Amino acid sequence: MTTDIDDQVPQLTATLQAKWYNSIVAALGLVPAQFQLLQPTSPLGDTSDLLWSYYNNLPPRTLTNAFNPGGGNRFYDAYRAVLSQLSSQNDGAFRRDLGDSYDAWMTYVKSLSPLPKITDLPGVFQSWAAIYAPDVAQKGATDLANGLNDPIFRANMAVQNQQAFLKGVPDFSRTIADLRSAVLGATGGSFDFDSTKESSDTSSTWAKGEVSGFWDIFTGSASTTYSHLTAKVAGSRVTVQGSFDHVLTFDASPGSWYDSGALGAAFHTRDNTLWKHGTPSWDSTFGPAGNMNWFATSLVVVDGIEATITSAASYTSDDQTAVQANLKAGFVPFFSLGTSGGYSSAAHFDDQGRMTVTITNPAGNPVVFGANVIDTATYLGRH
Repeated sequence: MTTDIDDQVPQLTATLQAKWYNSIVAALGLVPAQFQLLQPTSPLGDTSDLLWSYYNNLPPRTLTNAFNPGGGNRFYDAYRAVLSQLSSQNDGAFRRDLGDSYDAWMTYVKSLSPLPKITDLPGVFQSWAAIYAPDVAQKGATDLANGLNDPIFRANMAVQNQQAFLKGVPDFSRTIADLRSAVLGATGGSFDFDSTKESSDTSSTWAKGEVSGFWDIFTGSASTTYSHLTAKVAGSRVTVQGSFDHVLTFDASPGSWYDSGALGAAFHTRDNTLWKHGTPSWDSTFGPAGNMNWFATSLVVVDGIEATITSAASYTSDDQTAVQANLKAGFVPFFSLGTSGGYSSAAHFDDQGRMTVTITNPAGNPVVFGANVIDTATYLGRH
């Protein structure tokens, strides 16, 4: 049987997240017209694949996003699918003229390291075809040369170049080494949050108050079943005081696999003069429920975390035991860091059962705290 406060948890949790969002945006000088909180705030490690996966994530229109590096709506996949649905001036000519030799050519060209520049493809093809497909050597080279003048054809060739990908993640213009160097020079920031004083009005933000799911306070897992502890925390006064040693806004652009001209043409041409019939379509891509309406252009990265979180609720001995068992996952919606990167946490209770949680993550373990999000038209104007 649920209690009245258990029934209120979805709204209580959403309100707490909204208040924390408003507080941290003001404290760090972030822009509510763009900023999105991300959970979990996991250390980035020493290779670029996790960093790039944040840029490869097409964010939903929410103020708090449950980020999944291996899933979600991915930029590269959506972009490549769009290219496959666009008609080019040279549409199908090269493949049609090569016939049975097409697969052999594709296998060959993908094996080259580094891959040839797109402008060099006609000559590379002609040299290969002179040996392996002499009957189509000249015709195929002519098709490729004609295709160089067609932005859709060029984009379809470029998107196949995955040599700079890392662990299957598409490359972006800046690496984890660039980030680690930049974060050392970034200034810090502090925050002082009180849930009884902060406004929950997020109607003027870019996402108009939308949130992505609700989380159990101590497990960080999206769920429709809200724990007794979540109800207690969300329904009580919560304060958070702390600081970051460094706060960095870090931007990056897609690698050479991306062609802004091709995506721009797709965005600005809604009819079937460019789009083939089928899916994806303009509506499924750029319409109200489209999957390419928002892009993460920069990440807000923090390093060196110290935070003290208090809850004015009274926790029983059983509650306290449960908190101690689950705190290692973090304290959502504030920090969900896991056990890597030097993260540590501890909970203490006074004589009345009121809780104080301390969370630290030492400098040298930068984490992505959020992202700056812009719409498609703005993104195409920048990239």
